[in-house]
Amino acid sequence: MASARSLRCQTRIAVASVMLLLTVAVSGALAQAQKPERKVTASGAVAELDDANHTVLLSGGAQLTTDEGTITSREISVRLDERNSVQTAQAQGEVKLNFHYTAKEGVERQMQGSADRAVYSATDRTVQLLGHVVAELKEPATQRTVNIAADEVTLWIDESRLRIRPAELVFTEVVEQEQKPAPTPQK
Repeated sequence: MASARSLRCQTRIAVASVMLLLTVAVSGALAQAQKPERKVTASGAVAELDDANHTVLLSGGAQLTTDEGTITSREISVRLDERNSVQTAQAQGEVKLNFHYTAKEGVERQMQGSADRAVYSATDRTVQLLGHVVAELKEPATQRTVNIAADEVTLWIDESRLRIRPAELVFTEVVEQEQKPAPTPQK
C-alpha cells in the first residue's frame, strides 16, 4: 500500500506531465503545418486523463494559458485530437478571462471579464463566454474602452471581431479638452 506522501508525489508528477504533454503536442502539430508555433498549457490541482476519449479534466484552480492570455475556473475540460493537440477547452465555474492580443489591423487590445462558462477553440481561434458575462475591452493606445454585459460574447482572436448577445454596451473614450482662456475681469 502506498503512503500518503508517495501518492502526493505521484499526483504532482501527473499534473506536471499533463502540462508538458499539452504544450509539446500543440507546438509540434502547428510547426508541422508550417504555421507559427503556438503554445497552450493547462494546469490544475487534479488532472484526470482519459486516453480513450482524448480528454483531460483539470480541477481545483484550473487554468488554460495561450499565447494571448489565460482562462481560469474551478474546472476545465480539454479535448485533444489523435496527436494530443488541443482542439477545445471548456471552463466551468467562476470563469475569469484575461486576454491581451494584437488585432489584424495592428491595434493592441486587452479583454478582461467573467462568466459562468467559457469555450476556447484552438482550431477556430475563438473564445466564447457564456452566462452572466461582464467584460471590458480596452485599446490602450487610443484609451477607448467598451464595457460589456451580456449572456454570450464570442471573440475571434485573429479577426478582431466580437459577437455580443443580447448587447448592452457602454463606450468610453478619454478626450483631451482644450484649455479655455480665463475670462478677463470686467470693470
